[in-house]
Amino acid sequence: NTAIIRNESTLYKLKKDLEAFYNKKGTSQFSETDISNLNDDDIFCTYNSLKGPYDVHVRDLKTLNDNVYINDIIINFYLQYLTKLFEKSQRSFYIFNTYFFPILSMGNSIDLNVPYVPSGTTIPKMKRKLNLLSYQYLIVPIFGGNHWSLSVIVYPDRIRNISNENYPVIVYLDSYYTFMHPCATILQKFLYYLVDEMQTVSIEYKEKISYIRKIRPEVPMQPNGTDCGVFMLHYIEKLLTNPSYLEDHIKDMNFNMKDWFNPVEACNKRKALKDLLTKIRMEGSQNR
Repeated sequence: NTAIIRNESTLYKLKKDLEAFYNKKGTSQFSETDISNLNDDDIFCTYNSLKGPYDVHVRDLKTLNDNVYINDIIINFYLQYLTKLFEKSQRSFYIFNTYFFPILSMGNSIDLNVPYVPSGTTIPKMKRKLNLLSYQYLIVPIFGGNHWSLSVIVYPDRIRNISNENYPVIVYLDSYYTFMHPCATILQKFLYYLVDEMQTVSIEYKEKISYIRKIRPEVPMQPNGTDCGVFMLHYIEKLLTNPSYLEDHIKDMNFNMKDWFNPVEACNKRKALKDLLTKIRMEGSQNR
C-alpha cells in the first residue's frame, strides 16, 4: 500500500466509480431472502484480502440493518477492502484494525510527562516488523462507550526532523461528539515511542512533543445514534480518495470540514456494504 497513482485521470476515475457505487439508485442487490435459510453462525462470504481469507458470518451481516451498531467484523472487513482497493494510492498509508488502539492504550496514562510504555509484546513486535514512521498516514479506528470514531496521524514520516515548521499532525474525527478524545494524547506519546532514542523523559522530549498539533475539526455528523461506524468508514474512504482535501485544510489551525461530503453518502453505506458483501458471495459461488 505504498505504491503511487501517477495519472490524475486514474484517481479521478476511481473517485467517480466509488461515488457511483455508494450513491447508486434502484433496488439493492441484497435481499433478506438471501439469508432466510441461513443460521447466524453460517459464513455468508469470504473476502480474499491482502492478508488472506476473511470470513463474514450471517450474524455480522445483520449488523448492517438500520438502527443497529455495525460490529468489528464488518469494520475490519471494510478496512481490509479499502487497503486492497487503495493499494496503489497516491499517498503511503497504514490502516490499523479495530484491535490496535485498545492494546496500544492499555495501562498508559494521558500525562505527556510520562513516556509511552507498551503493555505486553504486541506493540514491540509491530514496531520491529513495520517501519511506521515511513508512512504519510497512520489511520487508527477508535472504539469506546459503544461509539466509533477515528484518529489520523498525518505526516508521521516527519517526526525524525520535527521543528516548528515541520511536524506531524493528529486529526481526530467524530461524527457525534464535539470534544477531543484522549486517544490523541496516547497517539502523540506513541509517536515518540517509535523513535528509539526518545524513549526516556528529557527536556528535548518535552519540547519537541509540544510541536505536534492535535486537531478536532467539525465534520459531517450522523443523524442518529447508531451510524457512527459507517461514518468512520466513510471518513477513511474519503481521506484515501482525496488526501489533498485534508492536507490543504490542516494548514489552518481552526479549520473545519463540514463541507467534506453530504452525510447522506455515509448513511447509504449500510446498503452499499450489503451489496458489496452479496457481490463477493456471488463471485465466490461462481468460482467453486
